[in-house]
Amino acid sequence: MRGEITIYSMQDGRKIGWIVPSADTNHFSGNFDMKVAIQVRKLADGTRIIVAEENGGGKFMVHRWKP
Repeated sequence: MRGEITIYSMQDGRKIGWIVPSADTNHFSGNFDMKVAIQVRKLADGTRIIVAEENGGGKFMVHRWKP
């Protein structure tokens, strides 16, 4: 698995899309191995900051997503 994060709609639960590791990490991310491995914060402009624990390289990956 490449450490993909699936995005779901809060209105109806359908899948909206995915966030995958970019060239910044050589398109690689390990598995999530914590109870709460992903945290999201919504900014005033609607942008989401997504922080994901990543086991493969012992790091946290930070994604910026604008719905």
